Amino acid sequence: MGDLQGHDFRGNQWTGGGGALAGHEDLHALAGSPRVEVTSKNDTRLEFGVGGYYEPDTHTVVVPEGASPAVVTHELGHALDQHLGMDKNTPFTATADFGVAYRIDQERMDVYDRQLLGRTSYFGKRLEAFAEAVAVARTGEGAGVRGERFTRSFPRVLALVKEKLSGQPRSTWTPPTRVR
Repeated sequence: MGDLQGHDFRGNQWTGGGGALAGHEDLHALAGSPRVEVTSKNDTRLEFGVGGYYEPDTHTVVVPEGASPAVVTHELGHALDQHLGMDKNTPFTATADFGVAYRIDQERMDVYDRQLLGRTSYFGKRLEAFAEAVAVARTGEGAGVRGERFTRSFPRVLALVKEKLSGQPRSTWTPPTRVR
């Protein structure tokens, strides 16, 4: 079905109109300008309830027609994770910087949030937590998790992602001391 050239971002839908990735050009550029493919909702690559996906080998984001802003920014978040990484095979989520924030957030989750967002859940995995943090930072909502819940569960991850999105160095941030 093509890419997002000639599409506009309005409300919760990608619709025909001017401007590629309107409102998210900076995120697209920060993520290394991945190819963005808009496909049919019936595309077999989007089976099993997958709202979209990122293909690192081709640096391509695939989203269905009508994808929400949260889904599009979540998938761009995967491209950003790879682009910020140490090399092509080591995403940013594999770094100690991300690992410290992620581990502290996981340890401090309450029992209910740990069931939904713990390490063994889909959105609790490092790659998904980073991409979901990008969606929450940009749209206020996650692709699969309410923004308020994600913000409460991953405050350090979200703060780190916001720093990466702003392009500001992390010179003054240090992990908080663990308090029991």
